[in-house]
Parts: sequence; C-alpha cells; structure tokens
Amino acid sequence: MRITNAIKIAVILRALRNAFGLSQQGLATAAKCSRPTINRIESLDKASPRSDTVDELLQVFRDKGGRDPDR
Repeated sequence: MRITNAIKIAVILRALRNAFGLSQQGLATAAKCSRPTINRIESLDKASPRSDTVDELLQVFRDKGGRDPDR
C-alpha cells in the first residue's frame, strides 16, 4: 500500500485532534470550517484536502500551544 499525502494528513489530523482533546465539531468550530470537512479528511472521503483548509486546521493546534517543527 502506498502512503499518500492524503493518508499522512488524515493520520496526523486525527492524532493531533485526539492529543488536544478536540472533537471533530470542536476542531471545525475553531478552524471555522464544517464538521463534515473534518470527517471527510479523516476518513479519506476525498483524494486530498485543500491546502488552505489544512493550514487553517494546523493553525488551531499552533494557537493551542502546539510546536511548529519548521520554526
């Protein structure tokens, strides 16, 4: 099985969401997107999420004190 970027994003998103104790709805509210969007990303319903959506989701974790390894 090939591990695509979409799979990596799904796994990382779910792991971060769980580590920060957020529900899908809680993350969606904080990122100003819909819960179905979070669900689609985590369940690989679409090939790959939009990069701006991923950026908004990751910003939620940064705002909650998550460390950005690139900085």
